[in-house]
Amino acid sequence: MTGQIVTYNVAHGYGFVETAGGAQVFLHCGQFPLEIRRGDFTGQWIQFDEIQTPRGPRAVHVRLLDYPEPLEAVEDGGQA
Repeated sequence: MTGQIVTYNVAHGYGFVETAGGAQVFLHCGQFPLEIRRGDFTGQWIQFDEIQTPRGPRAVHVRLLDYPEPLEAVEDGGQA
């Protein structure tokens, strides 16, 4: 699944991803390689797996991507 990081708190190391369907998924910096964990990822496109936790959906197995298209184009283009 793909999505765009819409908020990311560098100091706390977490944020939220918005998927093509509009869902918000929690993202923790522990899913990034150690050398890039403290970067600001707001606006970055990622590919990830989603798991369900007692507190809601969570992104795991995160891989940074570079999508120049807006969210709607990714959904309509079938690239998700």
